[in-house]
Amino acid sequence: QSYVAGLETCLPACLDRPESVAFMKRSIHDATEGFCSTEEDSSTRAVARWCAVFNSTESTYAGILNTALGFSTLKSFVECERSILTRRLAEQAHLSAGQQSCVLAAYDHFQQRGASDFCVARTIKGSGALVLLVDMDGTIADFDARAFSLMAVRHPEVPMPHWDSRRFPLADGLAKEHRPLLKTLFNEEGFFSEMSPIEGAVAALHEMVEAGVDVRLCSSPLAKSPRCVMEKVQWVIANLGPGWVDRVVLTRDKTLVRGDLLIDDAPVAKGSALTPIWEHVYFDQVYNRPQAGGDASRRRLRRWCEWRQLLS
Repeated sequence: QSYVAGLETCLPACLDRPESVAFMKRSIHDATEGFCSTEEDSSTRAVARWCAVFNSTESTYAGILNTALGFSTLKSFVECERSILTRRLAEQAHLSAGQQSCVLAAYDHFQQRGASDFCVARTIKGSGALVLLVDMDGTIADFDARAFSLMAVRHPEVPMPHWDSRRFPLADGLAKEHRPLLKTLFNEEGFFSEMSPIEGAVAALHEMVEAGVDVRLCSSPLAKSPRCVMEKVQWVIANLGPGWVDRVVLTRDKTLVRGDLLIDDAPVAKGSALTPIWEHVYFDQVYNRPQAGGDASRRRLRRWCEWRQLLS
């Protein structure tokens, strides 16, 4: 009932957005007509649908939460003190009374049910495990070392950047006339499947699973490499075991994947379709440090042996 009441409170604030109204009406129908089989599962899934309104780039409220109010994640929104939220809303003169009411209604609704219910993405029915998304290239598989090694063999005449001056993507650190030579290597058989694991990564991934963490390998295949997808799976089988194939998520847009944390070396995680609910944690590389333009406010995992400190 509180869920339906929260949605109905929000409806008048977005009557000028037919798609939002239709979405919310469907959500109300699902909640009242038995969208889920159990009460516990119903609240989890219903809230997940409701949150999709805020995560959608088509929604006015994604912009309100992110740009106007400064909440980069849903977690930061629901954990904020109401007085701080109210003050931030008051400072935004361009927001209508209806929009402000919608945001406050959502906040109050989350607080009534307990913020923790909405801060953890439960992708497995009935599971409360932490969902940890882990990138592959540059995070657990040494992409740059593989590229440096092959360039030294195939094109020894090409000057490569100093290891501590690498850029992201790697090709940006080469002269323009040499970049096609590097990119050609990405199409070679074995480029992805024969990467060496980054030190400590394999052991850490197994340890996390044993500790009850729901680990998912979330990687973005190169669009122009015909072997990339197949070889990523081969790498997983060879280094982590066949059972890990079920944990592989390959997508060109990581914002579409649900999770609590994303450990990724990229300065900006791949994708823009939605506002992600996960927190992007850097896997430490020279190109994502503040002096290279990385986000200084983000947490980072410097070595895989330190994963326990990160998750605690």
